[in-house]
Amino acid sequence: MVSAQQSREAFRRELFSAAELSFTVIRDTLRKRALEAAPATKVSTGRGLTLQLGNGALIIDPIQAAPADCLAAYGYTPFDVIAYTALAARKPKDPWDYEGRSHSLWFCDAHDEGVYRWYELAFMVQPLIPERYTLDPFAMPPTDENAAGAFTPVMGIRQIAWQSLPFDHGDEAQFIERWLTWFAAAVDGSLRHPSHMPEQSGGKFRPARRRS
Repeated sequence: MVSAQQSREAFRRELFSAAELSFTVIRDTLRKRALEAAPATKVSTGRGLTLQLGNGALIIDPIQAAPADCLAAYGYTPFDVIAYTALAARKPKDPWDYEGRSHSLWFCDAHDEGVYRWYELAFMVQPLIPERYTLDPFAMPPTDENAAGAFTPVMGIRQIAWQSLPFDHGDEAQFIERWLTWFAAAVDGSLRHPSHMPEQSGGKFRPARRRS
């Protein structure tokens, strides 16, 4: 007889497979569009995907499976994450040590419970903390307690810089165009730190609920 735990694990494996398939299509479309715009772009697929043109790079990490309840923190449970990766636009450091931005890409039910999609989000350092990153905003895995804490009412050292925004099921175009624009800016050196954070992504996430 199949236990509830086994059923849950099987369900998560099925969702992970679906996440891989859908993300592969989006990633390949992004690569195709980049090559159409700049045929000289070098493509590396050794680990994840890297697009390099001049001094600019667009880097997509490999997809990883997220453990169940990995976002639980400080007595709260936000939404459920099945898979995750990260995407970054990078350039050589400028005089202020800034070299680009990275966003988390999570397959989760951030908006509606039980409805799983790919979402883009990013983090920032809590303004009162004297700590800075060369990539800002930056990606974090859902397995990091500081990332989990950013979705709770508790004031943590990390905060949301880019609210969860879906980029699949018809929302791919805005995602691809945005990252091609940042890639082009990284190539010509014009990629700059955001003028203010958090940025207005137009996204959201479900309020975390207290664990029973």
